[in-house]
Formats: sequence, structure tokens, C-alpha cells
Amino acid sequence: MSSQDFHDAGDGGFLFSAQELETATRLGLSFTHVIMRDNTYDMVGFQEQLKYGRTSGVQLGDYDIAHYAAAFGAKGIRVSGMTEFESALKQSLNEPGITIIDVVVDYSRNTELFAQLHEDVVE
Repeated sequence: MSSQDFHDAGDGGFLFSAQELETATRLGLSFTHVIMRDNTYDMVGFQEQLKYGRTSGVQLGDYDIAHYAAAFGAKGIRVSGMTEFESALKQSLNEPGITIIDVVVDYSRNTELFAQLHEDVVE
């Protein structure tokens, strides 16, 4: 493995600072960023569900990370399984520049898990 930086975030979290991709490519940085995609602001949504019994304004469109990354001079890859992910990750860590790896995930049980682990946190 190289000494290249590695980062991860959800797709919603990525969008909070995605514009910084321009700065990173302009400065010639090299890193790999893995996006865990479920097309929602999931951390907000499951807390809303627990606190209010509903969600509001947490759905995201299915934006194309390959085109987004390319617009800033980076590389974007959407993977659909573990084999593709492993290959993309190994390749990205051994290449200069910025690679964004987009991984589809299923967070449908987060609310249930959170409620079991943190019963007294959300009232």
C-alpha cells in the first residue's frame, strides 16, 4: 500500500463539502475517498424518525459521482460489489491524484439498531 490518504463519508456528508474537490485537485493532492451511498441524509433521517416518528427533507438524488469528479479533474468510480470495490481501492491507492469510490449500501435497519444501542439518547 502507498502512503496515500484515505477518507470515507456518506453521500450526504460528502455533499456538505464536495466543492472542495476543486481545491484538492488544483493543489495536486492525492487521496482516495469512499462514499457510502444510500441517497439520503441518513444520519439526520434516522434521528428524525426516532424523535418525531417521521423524516423530512432527507432524500437525495442519485447524482453521478464519475461525472462530478471528472468535472474537477478527479476520478470517480461507482462499484457494485466487493470484488469491484477491492480492485478500485487497490488501484486508487497506487495512483496519484484523487479517486472517489462510490459504494451503494443499505442502511434500512439503522433506526432499529440505533434504538437498541442508544435507548436513552433520543427522546
